[in-house]
Amino acid sequence: MTILLLLLAFVVFYRRAWTARAENVRLLLASQDEAITDPLTGLGNRRAFKRDLEQLLPTVSLQDELLVAMFDLDGFKQYNDTFGHAAGDALLARLAGSLNGTVGASASAYRMGGDEFCVVAQIGIRAGDQLVRSAVLALTDAGEGWSIGCSWGMAWMPSEATGASDALRLADERMYGQKAGRVTAGYQATAAL
Repeated sequence: MTILLLLLAFVVFYRRAWTARAENVRLLLASQDEAITDPLTGLGNRRAFKRDLEQLLPTVSLQDELLVAMFDLDGFKQYNDTFGHAAGDALLARLAGSLNGTVGASASAYRMGGDEFCVVAQIGIRAGDQLVRSAVLALTDAGEGWSIGCSWGMAWMPSEATGASDALRLADERMYGQKAGRVTAGYQATAAL
């Protein structure tokens, strides 16, 4: 009887330990997923972007190039200031969903932070240009008294950039060059006054 009780106690403790271990593994996996996912949009974040880019780099060649495209929303700060952060968050989530639906399985979309997004695709140049045009449309929205557009820049690996940081820097420079070349409606109104 004592042996049977000891065996029963062992089974109970073993089952509890097994259940606790399974719960710990589940929590660890959920934590790892949260660490690479933007909580607002559900897109991958900067960590996911870096991880995915590192995985893609060995497959990059002049015959099978990698597109890195950066997008920065134009007019978002004014939208956020006018309608509030909750409305701004809802707009970001809606635009991110539109971007993710647009790139589909052919590419990966990321929220890099704030109102910056990124798309990575192993795709031909002509298809890459079309993908970027589609992404720009996905990140555009307007309503009564407001409009959101985006500035963008892209880089190709390995023909234009040799590494991930080079590609990001080049795409970022091109994006901000495009943004600097635009005259905003607010600046035009100020200049007119």
